Formats: sequence, C-alpha cells, structure tokens
Amino acid sequence: MLVQYWSELVQVCLIAVIMAISPGADFAMVTRNSLFFSRKAGVLSALGVAAATWVHTAYTLAGLSLLMAASQEVFTLVKWIGASYLIYVGWKTWSSRMTLPDQGERQEFNMSHWSFFRQGFITNVTNPKTTLFYVSIFTQLVSQSTPVSMQVLYGLIICIAHGAWFSLLAAGITHRLVLAQLRRAGHRIGQCLGGALVMMGLGLLVSRTSYQ
Repeated sequence: MLVQYWSELVQVCLIAVIMAISPGADFAMVTRNSLFFSRKAGVLSALGVAAATWVHTAYTLAGLSLLMAASQEVFTLVKWIGASYLIYVGWKTWSSRMTLPDQGERQEFNMSHWSFFRQGFITNVTNPKTTLFYVSIFTQLVSQSTPVSMQVLYGLIICIAHGAWFSLLAAGITHRLVLAQLRRAGHRIGQCLGGALVMMGLGLLVSRTSYQ
C-alpha cells in the first residue's frame, strides 16, 4: 500500500515539515514557555501542539473541515477564539515584564504540567490557518480513493513532525550557552515575545483569511 501512495506520502512529509517549522503562534508559545519556565514546560507545550494536530486530522477525515471552510460564521468564531487567546497570553507576558531566571532558579511557578500542555494545545487547535492547511492537504494532495488508514498515517506524520520540531526547539533555546546570550536582554525578551503574540492575535482578528 505504501508503494501505491508513495507520491502522496512524500508530499505530505514535505508539507508536514514546512507546517511545523514555519514561524507562528506555536513557535512563539513554545519559545515563551521554554525560556521563562523550563525546558520541560516547552516540551509539554510542544506535545500539546502535536496532540492538537489530531483534532485537525479527525475533523478533516469527518469532512467537517470543508464545512468550516465554507461557513463564514464557524470560521470566524474559531478565528476570534484563537486570536483572543493569543492576545490574552501575549498581554500577560508583556505586562509581567518576565525575565530569564538564572539556571538554578528555573522553576514552573506553581503552574501544572497540564497548564503548559493546554497552552500548546489551544494555540494550535484554534488557529484557523492550520485548519486551512489541513483542508489544502486533504483536498488537493490526497486522492479521494486514498484509504482512511493512509490518511491516518498522514495525520501521524504531521503530529510527529510538530512534536519533534517543537521539542527540539525547546531543548535548543534552553541550552545554557543560548540562555547565557539571551539573558543579557533581560525583560526585553519577554516583551518581544508577548508583543509578538499580541500582534499575531490582532493580525488574525483583522485578517480576511478564507478558503477559496
């Protein structure tokens, strides 16, 4: 079966990597939690992002992605929820003037593991641009004759790509040499990340993103 759908599989793998490494809200959220809380917090956020990809896969296989793309009301609701969440987290990050703690002081500030996982999950699952990515993949790259088992495999590839990339990101930016350089910027790092999240949210609110 893999040989029969080899062309689709290669295309989905390439798109999955592009989806994962493209800078966006997921990138900013994982970076924020990794730098200001801990490497574990970043990895948990990465796992939340990866888990959210299964939600997109599930509704795409059920045909609901076409409904969401066609229904302006549903699409707008998802867009507003995602944008509001980004603005909320971004404002909290910016206004708190968070600074990078010394390595020995790094802790998770009484936030549960579930909190970091949830932040990654919500950031990805409410991003309408991710919805459109899935619609594009499963309507333009994947044949209607492709069995569900192969489409689930495609979903697994996308999930692994996101989980692996963002976990590597969390590990990389929390390396002691990287932190030593970033720590010199003090609270400006937090303000930049917070501002980026707010701007992404505002950009999403005013965008006219739609599926044509």
